[in-house]
Amino acid sequence: MNARNQEEPLPRRPLLTVRMAGTYTGLGERYIRRLRAERRIPCVRIGGRLLFDPDDLDRFIESHRQPAARP
Repeated sequence: MNARNQEEPLPRRPLLTVRMAGTYTGLGERYIRRLRAERRIPCVRIGGRLLFDPDDLDRFIESHRQPAARP
């Protein structure tokens, strides 16, 4: 198979540290740590570091969206 026939992987958004995840979501570092300890948000552990996929954080926030009240 030549190089032209191989599919290139889609680019990934970089993983976020706990501090970056807190800033990204606006929830704060401490709350992100608590959510992780309660296993309410997924993370990746590499070399002792907790890293978060921005797509997972987006899904978490979207799952808590409430519709606007009717006037």
